[in-house]
Amino acid sequence: MATGLFISATPSTDLLARADTLLSAECAGGGALRVVFLYAEAAALATPDALPESLAMAARGFAARCRDSGASLLVCQTALERLGLAADPGSAFQTGSLGQWFDLLHELDSVRSIGA
Repeated sequence: MATGLFISATPSTDLLARADTLLSAECAGGGALRVVFLYAEAAALATPDALPESLAMAARGFAARCRDSGASLLVCQTALERLGLAADPGSAFQTGSLGQWFDLLHELDSVRSIGA
């Protein structure tokens, strides 16, 4: 089963722990987390250098676990701009749009959401 994860909540270690729980559950249940999309305030997670160190470490770890599981990582370019952040070329997240997220929905069997 292909699942997408839409994250729009304020970045925190609790948010990343919930996202990690969803990632683990998908993998353990034989499913696959295909795409993670960061939107609104959560877009800051794609720029760990702009976050407090403990949160930055957690964000980098989550991104690495997602990549290792085969998930695509997208962050909303407009959300980054609204937060006054620039896309980090070294980030695991590719910039995209809400429209791209909508286009991906037809490839997914389910969508999980944190914060929306």
